[in-house]
Amino acid sequence: MGDFNADLHLLPHCQQLVLHEGWCDVGAVASRWGGVDNQPTCRGHNALAPTRNDYLLVNATALPLISSFLVFPTTDFDVHAILEVKFIPPARYTPLDVNLIPASAHDALVKKFIVDHPHLDTALPMQSHQKEYKAFILGLQQQLSAALDILLPDFVELLAGGDSDGAWLLWCRVIEDGFADFLRLSGTDRAKFLGRGQPHLKPQFRPNAVCVVTEADGSKDLFYHSKNASRLLTISRRANEWISRLKVLASDRAGATSKALQYLALNLDAQKSILKDINREDPIEATFLDISNLQQPSDFKVLALLYKFQKAIHSKYLTEVRVAKKNFKKEDNDNLLRDPFHRRAFKIIRGFSNSALSFLMRSACGPNGEVVGSFTTNPTEIDDTIRRDYNPIYHGNVEDLDAHASSFVSRFLPFLFQDTEFEVQPIQGPILMELCTQGPFSTGGMDGWAPQDWSVLPLQAFQWLALLLNSIEAGAPWPSGVLHGKSSFLRKDPNNPSLKSTDFRVLLLLSVLYRRWASYRLWSLQPWIAKWTLDEMFAGIPGRSAEDAWWITAFLLENAHLANIPFRAVQSTFLNASTKYRGFFSSASSFLLGCPRPLFMLIYGSTPTSMFTTTSQGPWGNHTLNDAPFPKAAPFR
Repeated sequence: MGDFNADLHLLPHCQQLVLHEGWCDVGAVASRWGGVDNQPTCRGHNALAPTRNDYLLVNATALPLISSFLVFPTTDFDVHAILEVKFIPPARYTPLDVNLIPASAHDALVKKFIVDHPHLDTALPMQSHQKEYKAFILGLQQQLSAALDILLPDFVELLAGGDSDGAWLLWCRVIEDGFADFLRLSGTDRAKFLGRGQPHLKPQFRPNAVCVVTEADGSKDLFYHSKNASRLLTISRRANEWISRLKVLASDRAGATSKALQYLALNLDAQKSILKDINREDPIEATFLDISNLQQPSDFKVLALLYKFQKAIHSKYLTEVRVAKKNFKKEDNDNLLRDPFHRRAFKIIRGFSNSALSFLMRSACGPNGEVVGSFTTNPTEIDDTIRRDYNPIYHGNVEDLDAHASSFVSRFLPFLFQDTEFEVQPIQGPILMELCTQGPFSTGGMDGWAPQDWSVLPLQAFQWLALLLNSIEAGAPWPSGVLHGKSSFLRKDPNNPSLKSTDFRVLLLLSVLYRRWASYRLWSLQPWIAKWTLDEMFAGIPGRSAEDAWWITAFLLENAHLANIPFRAVQSTFLNASTKYRGFFSSASSFLLGCPRPLFMLIYGSTPTSMFTTTSQGPWGNHTLNDAPFPKAAPFR
């Protein structure tokens, strides 16, 4: 914040922050906090018109902490207006949660594969080394198979006792320990690798910003730090501060003598700290031992030696940083080449713009009396606004749901498909393995498991999962660790950013276990689905999607247009009936259709199924227990 004495577009570094790194020019969008956008702040003595040369730039972490921003023209200063910014006090700011999950097990395997096979061309994508990779993971699969065979009786005993949580966590621990042993992880690295199977939500005031040490020369090389580079920089700075104190003592300026004792204590502390941090096996760093052998750390004889030492250490530091930069770029390029779905490339192209719903228009009065239509950047208030806006959609406008559902079924019974109950076979491990190893390899869930992590597991792992899922279908509860979903938001029209939460599409991400169970059951129900499938259906039907409906509709309308046939296009939105009619309508219609009873009881059971968490601002928002029939139905109920 300050007087920049220039328009922002003339300051390339500031432009870089605002346009590409997610920072916000608060004055340019002051209406979010009750101000006026781009309100002038300066009127020079010889200027013909006022300008805006005073700026407040904040990053995405600090943005939600602003409660108001106003510009007050005043006669107290000749040129400048007053910029008043108010922040939310920390005591009133609700802590948010971050989900601390381990890094990708699949990525760790790929990294070890490349290290163990230096002769391979890393410029080629991983698909080019499938033969070598399969041979590489064979050892992992053998280790996992042996461990799973030994602990199978314990797993079966947990399932027999109805302990789904214990069985699921045992499976997770066996698989994780197998990965960690194969990767030869120990100590802190091993501890950070473990923990999958359930979310690890920790309260945090705001997500930690990335703190990057920079130098006055502005060299971009210094953005690439290793642990050794940070250590060398600390030594260099302590030596530089020591030198500055010696120079003050040598200058004979007023007051220098009175500070001699204070400086002596600081120099002794610097000497102890440097002695603790240096690597005595390194010839350059070991030269500091000559300095420490001098009796008096404030002696002027130290100054010349200290100059030489500091210069050598800083030069070594710069070399270390440039090596780290080179290694980082090489690793980053290798990762890009091994990215079959181009996720990393997309992140680079997307840039560092603010996430969706970083601010939102209020649909109700704010906590401090803010009027409807004003803006909020507080993640907690945004979270509440989202739920308040979406609940009417999910609750519907029908008072007596049972009577309404009964009337619907009675009225349209002649038009409903009727059949005897379709029998489904228990889930089988080999088929589940095929579904899990063939993809799609999309984003992982909140429990830490990603689809790619399961793509290298042996058959025994899926035999265990099949036993677990069959037990759940027989009446056992879902493991609590997988009953967490993440609700993210995507603008419906990217070219027309909206200020209303209902103009965003809610994307719900569930655990891998639940997704793979749903995929398996959709596959096993294909013969039953084929009995009541109509040509007009494009959802839940194998081989059909919304894109098919879009193309067919486009062809019909284009044909009518070319043939001069009058036509009318009507768009209707049908709310999810199963979300509202979880009682009579769901049971009656499902049994009339012949839905398998175990599957029906699992989907439409009365037990709450999922805990949903919004991610409107990067960290995790409030958690809501969902009482909808099944997780995808209503993430905010």
